[in-house]
Amino acid sequence: MSQSVDQIREIIVGEAIAAETTLGTFLASASPKELAVVAVDGSSPGYGKPFFIVGKHADGSLIKSDIIKPETVKRVKGVSYVAPVQEVVTVSNFVVPSNTGDVQEYEIHIRLLNQGSLSVNDWALYVGHTKFTKTGSNNAQEIVDNLIASLNRNFSKVKGATATTNPYFTFARTGSAGSSALTITSKAQPYVAGKKFAKPVEFKVNMKEGGATVAVTTPGKVGVGTGPQVAQLEYFLRGFRGDYHRGTAYPFDWAYYGNADVAGTYNGIEILHIPHGEGGINEIKARKESTVAIKEASGTSLMTALLEDINTFVVAPEPDPEE
Repeated sequence: MSQSVDQIREIIVGEAIAAETTLGTFLASASPKELAVVAVDGSSPGYGKPFFIVGKHADGSLIKSDIIKPETVKRVKGVSYVAPVQEVVTVSNFVVPSNTGDVQEYEIHIRLLNQGSLSVNDWALYVGHTKFTKTGSNNAQEIVDNLIASLNRNFSKVKGATATTNPYFTFARTGSAGSSALTITSKAQPYVAGKKFAKPVEFKVNMKEGGATVAVTTPGKVGVGTGPQVAQLEYFLRGFRGDYHRGTAYPFDWAYYGNADVAGTYNGIEILHIPHGEGGINEIKARKESTVAIKEASGTSLMTALLEDINTFVVAPEPDPEE
């Protein structure tokens, strides 16, 4: 197993704040997945003291940050959770032939991007196609239903798909009769530690034949502090404390101590500190960043409390006006 390497950023992940406020009591009594901000010398928290951010793994073993000296801290910032949003594309205003007996073809293209295809452009093309004959009473609803059926058939060839569902999109009709529209909604992707990273589906839609309006009605957002994001950061940033070949095969099959809950939501704290020597001609300054991710189902109460604990070391107390 390799040794730890120096890196700019590290991450500590937890689910609660420990009641213990010194390193000794934290080691002795804190519960798994609790976090604390403690003085390096083992004393009580106080302004100007070098400190650690410490946590416990599920098995009770300790994890700690680099030593952070308050005079080197340049920024302490809370980062609140932002929910991810799946992108929705709406295809509407289908042009329907006006005369009975007229025939019109409709063809929609979904270009799935960055899927590791053999295309030099790294995209895969999926097509929905239907032929419509005007009979006097039929309308855009028939067009949309047939396009959905066609798209489902083509996506049924994708690994993990069925005749009516697939891992990438949900196809649905909104409205009815002449106001019918096709909605294409991306799906959240899976996370598998070290292999799949829940990256959002990247895609483009255009109407190749038949005439219709294509619009992004809900832009996609990756979110901030999602379970997969925190798990991915923890896997790679903490993984360098061991071996990046972990999980492949013997002798690299050591356990991965991951505290992140992929289904959880996290608020975070970013600490930028720049350690340096005591001065001189060849003084070296090295940028360091520490991320603390704390699981919160809603609100920011734990993040706020943890910020206050950090500020105990970093922010000078207000002078007593009576002194």
